[in-house]
Amino acid sequence: MTVDPAQFFYTEAQFLNFQDKEISSLHTSTTFQSSIPARYPKRRDFPRSEYTQALPESKLVKLDQVLPVVLPEVPTHGLVATTHDAYAWVANQGYWSSLLLPKRFELRQQIVGVCVKEVTLEGRPAAHRRADSAGSVLSSGEVGPKWRRRGIGGQMSAPGSPRILPQGLTTTATSNSMGSGTDRGPRAWHRKRLVVIFTVMELSADPDHPQSTYALHVYGTRTESDCLENTLMAAMADEQVIPLTFCPSSVVVDTRWDSAGRLFCLVSGLQGELDVLYLDTQLSLTRSGPTSAVKPRIIQPVLDYLQSQHAAGWVSFAFYTDSSHSLCAIGDTDENLYLAHVTHNSVDGFPGSPTTKLDWQMTKIRLFNLVTSLRFFQDPPSQNSAQSTDKPRIQTPWQLLVTCANEAALVIPDVASGTLASPRVLPESHLYDSVTTAIAFDVNYDGQLELVTGSYGQMLLIYGKGSDDQEYKVRWKHQFPFPIYAIYLHDVNLDGVEELVVVTMRGVHILQPNLAYLRAVILDKLARTRPSDD
Repeated sequence: MTVDPAQFFYTEAQFLNFQDKEISSLHTSTTFQSSIPARYPKRRDFPRSEYTQALPESKLVKLDQVLPVVLPEVPTHGLVATTHDAYAWVANQGYWSSLLLPKRFELRQQIVGVCVKEVTLEGRPAAHRRADSAGSVLSSGEVGPKWRRRGIGGQMSAPGSPRILPQGLTTTATSNSMGSGTDRGPRAWHRKRLVVIFTVMELSADPDHPQSTYALHVYGTRTESDCLENTLMAAMADEQVIPLTFCPSSVVVDTRWDSAGRLFCLVSGLQGELDVLYLDTQLSLTRSGPTSAVKPRIIQPVLDYLQSQHAAGWVSFAFYTDSSHSLCAIGDTDENLYLAHVTHNSVDGFPGSPTTKLDWQMTKIRLFNLVTSLRFFQDPPSQNSAQSTDKPRIQTPWQLLVTCANEAALVIPDVASGTLASPRVLPESHLYDSVTTAIAFDVNYDGQLELVTGSYGQMLLIYGKGSDDQEYKVRWKHQFPFPIYAIYLHDVNLDGVEELVVVTMRGVHILQPNLAYLRAVILDKLARTRPSDD
């Protein structure tokens, strides 16, 4: 097969710029996986469609047109935030759509970070109980009209009334009219809900004291909605505000840090402060204090080590875990890189279980440069080891892709060995201002991983290994009109081929691969695997 790699790669299919909303720039972005089906219909103006409000059941795509489709994995969606607004791009079958969330922050408030996570409800979901006349049932407790149970300890509050909770948590309960209140039959996703966490900076109203304050704004409802889009809309109606006593440098959420699968939120401050919170059964964040029994057991030794080293605030974080080992990398504001590795020796094989002994190996290195992003990746087994069917495939070592603010991007090989020696420098990555983000994936479907970096200098670079010296070389370049903030890879139209989603200062660029090239690759692979007539 003769294919010119330069003709492959990606072409831009859509640019979501939101210019009609007079947005100056995007501030932050994230992606999230959800098993809740997306049911908003394809608009006539696709690929420039945008929804600004929730849709009634009569205007949604029917469930029997959505649920029978078996997807290879849980679909991935995204969310971007400007200073005051948030937009979601929702993947669907054959198309994608943009959704404006019904929450606008005040002029003195600015969104500086966002996290979205799907969680599974414990107990009886709200949609399986009788709702009151206002439809404001949020928990499995018995709730009368115009009242509901919310927050910590089952305390009661009227809708819209703020109150101070233990440990400084402030909750605002607002009415919610998005609950369905009926059961539509057995569904694998009926216990799934979305939790959206914004990190918000609030400017002082007093010009003589311009000091800013920070808080986490948490959104999530126990009431079931009929689709992913309406679930996002409904979540915005219920707010919890958690004041922070320090300026946050990073907020990380995950459900893989203890055996119970609870969602933990780690908030790191610029001066090394650390706040650990977890999501309770009422979808509220609760602080995990020194005496609390609820802790992120898998990475708790890492947190203790960072505090013993008087580490500064985090600016980048990466985590990976499976049944055999876990990896964690953290870059701080003092230009240090921390790497932690642990091998799980457990009876049941689940990391973080009570039978697992977690002895982390910690490594610290001074980079003399601010780390902007971290990414673990693992090359596929070599071709020689893959050809032998009677021998197990030899796993290649885990590597760490590091991007820096003022220097070139680095690849640190074999991070599980506990050393950070002999890093590889990605050529030309230092020529386009700060390298802000990077990912690793098989761009041209040749079985080998390529590295993709994005920079504040508006340049996207794709690296591949040379066949002779195995050194990374630039394979493709593409310049964007705006600085690049983030790069994601996921299937936004659920056609089985992953798109490249590039978030820049002014919008979201969705790039689709060359389908003619993919067709040639697939036909070539089929021809190679076809059994001979002999």
